Amino acid sequence: VLPFPGVQVTFGSVTGAGTTTATVSSTGAPPPAGFTVLGTTAAYVDVSTSATFSGAVEIALPFNASGLSGAQLQSLRVLHELGPSAPCTPTFPGRRCLGTGWEDVTETCDLPQYSFACGAGARPVDSANGLVYGVVDSFSTFVAALASLPPLANAGSSETVHVGRTVTLDGSGSSDPLGLGLSYAWSFSAIPAGSRATLVDPTTVHPSFTTDVMGDYVLSLTVTNSVGLASPPARVTISTRNSAPIADAVAAPQAIVLDHTVVQLGGESWDPDGDPIGYAWSFSSRPPGSAAALSGANTATPSFVVDVHGDYVVQLVVSDPWTSSAPASVTISFANLPPVAVAGTGGSALVGTSITLDGSASSDPNGDPITYAWSLTSAPQLSQATIQDPTATKASLVPDLPGTYVAQLIVDDGTASSAPSTVSWLVFTDRAVVIEDVRALQQVIASLPREAFRNR
Repeated sequence: VLPFPGVQVTFGSVTGAGTTTATVSSTGAPPPAGFTVLGTTAAYVDVSTSATFSGAVEIALPFNASGLSGAQLQSLRVLHELGPSAPCTPTFPGRRCLGTGWEDVTETCDLPQYSFACGAGARPVDSANGLVYGVVDSFSTFVAALASLPPLANAGSSETVHVGRTVTLDGSGSSDPLGLGLSYAWSFSAIPAGSRATLVDPTTVHPSFTTDVMGDYVLSLTVTNSVGLASPPARVTISTRNSAPIADAVAAPQAIVLDHTVVQLGGESWDPDGDPIGYAWSFSSRPPGSAAALSGANTATPSFVVDVHGDYVVQLVVSDPWTSSAPASVTISFANLPPVAVAGTGGSALVGTSITLDGSASSDPNGDPITYAWSLTSAPQLSQATIQDPTATKASLVPDLPGTYVAQLIVDDGTASSAPSTVSWLVFTDRAVVIEDVRALQQVIASLPREAFRNR
C-alpha cells in the first residue's frame, strides 16, 4: 500500500498569499511505538508554504485503500513530526503528544468548520477517495500511519461471594496504549450447571449479575478502541465457594512482671468473603496451679488476670456461618524474677548489747511475698553468739566477745532465692571503748594549731 500524490491543504484563514508545496520522500524518522507508516516503502510528506495564515489548517493525506480491512481503515491516523527536541503543545481537540518528536493530529470532527471529511458520525477517513484528514497549525513532515497496538482488557480481581449475591464487575483497569477511547463487551465464558444468571449492562465498564447456584462463574471482557482494534479477552472468576475466616490473636502485655496483671486479648481477625464472624477464645495451656479464667471468651477482646508464674497460651478460632478458621495462638509469659536482699547498715556496739539486723528494705520485682533467712557468716574466735529470730524481717544478735560480726541475709519468693546481702558490726568491751575515746581525743588535740596552747 503506497501513498500517491494528491495532498490537500485547506486554510481556515489566509492573511498573505503564497505558494504551498508537498514533497514525498521514502526516508524519515521512525514513527512512535504503536504505529506503522503505510507502504512497503515508507512515504513521508513534507509540506511547506510561503503563505501567511492564522488558525487551523486541514491537511488530507492520500492513501491506497486496496488491501486494507475495515478495522485498518478505522485505525488510520495522521502523524505530524515535530522533531526530537521540539516541544509538543496540542492546540486543537484530539491532538495528542506521542513522544519521540511526534504528535497525532488526526481530525476528530470536533471542529465542524474544518471537517470536510466528517459527516454525521463518520470517521475522518474518506476511503472512497483515499484520504485521511488531520488538523494542524504548522507544517513540517506528515505520514499516514496505521495504529498497530491493540488495547488491553482488565476484567478486575476474582472474588468469592455467596449464592444470591449481586456482583458488580470492574473493567476500569482496561487501557489503550495510544490513549484512544474504549468500548466494552462482557460475556460469560462458563457458568455452573443449572445457572440462569444473566449480565446486566454488558457493554459498560461495570456490569453486574446475581449468583443463583453454587459454583464458578467465569466472565470474559474484550475492549475495542475507537479505531476498531480489539484486545485479547481478559477473564475473571467469581466463585460461590465459601472462604474460611482468618483468626489473628494478639495480647497486651505479653511479658508480665507483676502478679495480678490484667492481660487484654484482641487482634484483626477477618473473613475474605465479608461474612460476619464469631469468636471462641480458650486456654491451650496454663502454668500448674493457675486458676486464670477468660472474661468475654466469645467476644473480640476478652481478658484474664495472671495468677501463677509461667506461660499462658491462649487460642482463638473464628467462625463464619459456614466454617471455622484454623486456630491462632498467642503466648503470655509471667516470668519469675528473683527477689533482692538488703541486710541494712552496720555500725559499732558494746559486748552484751543487742544488735538489730534489719532486712525490711528487701523486695521482689514481681511483687511476690518473700521469706527471710539470716545467718552469721563471721564472728570472733570462741564466740558463741547466735542470731535470734533468723526468719524474721528484723532479727537480732547479742555479741559475747569484742571483734567483727558479719551477718548474711537471703530472701526467697517461693520460686527463686536472692543473692546474699551482708552487714558488719564492730563490737567493743567497755575498756576498749574508753581506749578508743582517748585515742580519738588524742587525734583531736594533735590537730589543734600551736597557738591554741599559748597562755593568754
